[in-house]
Amino acid sequence: MNGRETAWRETAGRDRSIDAARAVAIAGVVTGHWLVTALVPGPAGVTTASPLTAMPALAPVSWLLQTLGLLFFAGGYAATRHPSASRTGRGSGIARLMREVLVLLTGRALVILAGAALGVPAATLHTIATLTASPLWFLLPYLALRLATAPLRRLVHRVGAAAVLPFIATVAATDLGLLPGRVALLAWAVPWLLGMVLAGKDDTTPGHWPAAPWAGAALVCWGATAVAALILLAGYPPSAVGIPGAGRSNLDPPSLLAVALAATQIGVFLLLREPLTWQLLVSGALMALGLYLHLTERHEHQHVHDAIEHEHAHVHDEHHRHPHDGPVTEPHTHWHRHEKLRHSHPHYPDLHHRHSH
Repeated sequence: MNGRETAWRETAGRDRSIDAARAVAIAGVVTGHWLVTALVPGPAGVTTASPLTAMPALAPVSWLLQTLGLLFFAGGYAATRHPSASRTGRGSGIARLMREVLVLLTGRALVILAGAALGVPAATLHTIATLTASPLWFLLPYLALRLATAPLRRLVHRVGAAAVLPFIATVAATDLGLLPGRVALLAWAVPWLLGMVLAGKDDTTPGHWPAAPWAGAALVCWGATAVAALILLAGYPPSAVGIPGAGRSNLDPPSLLAVALAATQIGVFLLLREPLTWQLLVSGALMALGLYLHLTERHEHQHVHDAIEHEHAHVHDEHHRHPHDGPVTEPHTHWHRHEKLRHSHPHYPDLHHRHSH
């Protein structure tokens, strides 16, 4: 990168590329939230539904709009480059954020009170409250990570990018049902720590980040491969956002797929942040082609499942119709048996659909 590019990217102590990543992340989160939410009028009032319920083929669009990973990545970078903002009170990023949230919640309360006074149906008021409050859930892990800047910086300084490994293992254990679901909120520490690692590299801290843009290429390859494997082989939902009525979500709580998607998006950002070479462009195109071919393998025909006994994380769907002695949470894992089954439904060539054509 030459001096002119560096001067453009960094102005008054700020990195414009990180500001751009943050802007894209915010736009994606807001736009995605509204595009996957449909307002449905009814006799009891206005309720919500997801268009993805009726149009599951649009699930890959959610990969572009679920950009929370980029938001946490930019937050980790900013917390490292400007640590004083994490410790100051008035005027800090946290103080500004809380003021804006307070304004939003106050406005919501006034609208609900006015609606109740005017006789607006309770279902409609509940929809208004949900649409304005549900996108704010990410503030809890975001603020927790911001307040933990100092110990996380020490961790990154000591082990570099390897700091993300315990958090990835925690999310994997949660997906397998070995830990409570809410523990998976630690998934957002992965992009946050990657942002801190990049900030250390930009501060000329040696040994914490591979030569760019190869780090971006590695993250894209690892992340995209993991996304494809989790969907096609492990049976994860293809949508990056939750769908009402679905037995499993990749966002609530965040799953390994959410982590892999965040890594992919961060990798793309790193590739765009640095000068590109023709080798990287060709490899990226080939990887995108391979991912497309894998994800278009969804098809439907009459097929037979042979009886099988195994253990893996699952929900009670058409393939998992077995009893339990008491109530269970989903997803859960235990040794179970699948009886022989013949049926027809759309499917990928995954763990349960290993048949010839």
